[in-house]
Amino acid sequence: MAQQILVIGAGISGLATAVALQRRGHEVTVIEERIDTSSGAGISIWPNAFAALDEIGLGEAVREAGGRVTAGALRWRDGTWLRHPARERLVKALGEPLVVIRRSALTKVLADALADGTVHTGLSARELVTTADGSSTATPTSPRRSRGSRRFAARGCVPWCANRS
Repeated sequence: MAQQILVIGAGISGLATAVALQRRGHEVTVIEERIDTSSGAGISIWPNAFAALDEIGLGEAVREAGGRVTAGALRWRDGTWLRHPARERLVKALGEPLVVIRRSALTKVLADALADGTVHTGLSARELVTTADGSSTATPTSPRRSRGSRRFAARGCVPWCANRS
């Protein structure tokens, strides 16, 4: 049975969670405090993260949006080589190249995979209340209330999840 689910936070974790839930047939709403979610530097995505992205059908899109890293090396501060392995060694060790991608490009891939109208910016959750019927209601900073039977929150570099039924 499809559930109404509220995801608090439209960062990488929140958007990926929303994609996975929508693809399993749930009605998902994402609220994000920031209006401009395009900030951020680059990020490297390793093969174990691609296993999760492949599971939700977005691995190839992320691989295409980023650049593959097939080699790496370390130098001492004077510039001499500390370690300079053969180019294919990294790929052989990991199973596939890691990918570097701008954070804004990654969040675009994730957001584009969501149904229109899923993400609402400029809203933050002030309060989460579990109602008598077991669903949860978030009180956003605007007059509109968002309701879901489950809620997931992702905030900053360390995501945290609240899942109460």
